[in-house]
Amino acid sequence: MDYHISEDEDVQKLKEWWRRNGSALIGGVAIGLAVVFGVNWWRDHRLGELETASGLYEKMMIDYSEERRETAVIEGARLMRDYESTPYGGKAALFMARISFESGDLKSAESQLRWAIDNADEESTRHAARVRLARLLESQGRREEALALAQVPDKGGFESAYAEVRGDLSAAEGRIDEAREAYRESLEALPEGSSYGNVLQMKIDDLGEGEGNP
Repeated sequence: MDYHISEDEDVQKLKEWWRRNGSALIGGVAIGLAVVFGVNWWRDHRLGELETASGLYEKMMIDYSEERRETAVIEGARLMRDYESTPYGGKAALFMARISFESGDLKSAESQLRWAIDNADEESTRHAARVRLARLLESQGRREEALALAQVPDKGGFESAYAEVRGDLSAAEGRIDEAREAYRESLEALPEGSSYGNVLQMKIDDLGEGEGNP
């Protein structure tokens, strides 16, 4: 066998294969590298964003505790605006609502809680906002709106809190049996050993004994 001829044939075959497939191969490698670099960039960007948001949230809490409320409000607004996609955007909205409530600005408190319900990254934050908004609406006599917030099908671990809201609303409207039932549901949903059970039991006791109830 003439090895030189064989090698020439192999070279020609390789050149032909490269002519047919080289562009696709280069394109595939380029796409693969772009995906890898893109994923790494997004991961680093996300970690940096979380770190910045965490630091800003911590600073907001410190400023509030040291009575620099105006600065805390600015930081909270920035978290809601620029870091909505992180857990700290929703947490900031909850805290901003607290500040607004304490200053008597109930309209802003309501707006901030609704923002958290619609935009918070974490489900637990959205549920906390719903419960707090229901309480706020209840305090304003807007009981139907409050009840609608407390009747969500998926309660995400907030079963006790939602049931207590329903109990308070029922009690306020004189629906004593419904209130008692809701309070008992709230009591049963509490984590074992929770001291808040004493509060719920007091609410049940304050309603008295209903007809047909032990």
